[in-house]
Amino acid sequence: MTTSSERTDRTDDWERLCSLLEPDPEVWRSVQRTLDASSLDTDPWAALLDALDESGAIACLDTGDTGDLLVDAVTALPRIARAELATGRDVDLRAVVDVDDLTAAIAAARDVLAAVGLDLLALDEGDGDEECLPLVAVARDDVAEITALVGSLGRRLLPLA
Repeated sequence: MTTSSERTDRTDDWERLCSLLEPDPEVWRSVQRTLDASSLDTDPWAALLDALDESGAIACLDTGDTGDLLVDAVTALPRIARAELATGRDVDLRAVVDVDDLTAAIAAARDVLAAVGLDLLALDEGDGDEECLPLVAVARDDVAEITALVGSLGRRLLPLA
């Protein structure tokens, strides 16, 4: 069981994870409010997922979805628009639209996103629903740190391959 002290001892890790997943300061504020809550039945991971959803930084797909739905969801992520502005390059995911298998579509999208320094990660909601893939676009250079932080906080990423 996690104590209140253990939760607040990890505040810097939670803050760093939030900033790597989405720079919107409201994401961190939502998680911080949960960490500061005196009740141990509040979950900072759930707060993070909710805040990412509210900021539009998470795309939830069903494992049975296809490339066209992936493209619609991913192109709406704010990090994609920021990468296009920063690099001056369009993220052209048209080749992914006709891919019928979601795993293959994600692999193809990751290849395209790599050209602008991005990658996709799937966050485990922790509710046992393996049918849902909550995807976030992140900087490729941050993937190892995000993976380490998620693990150190007792959570996990879902495999995409």
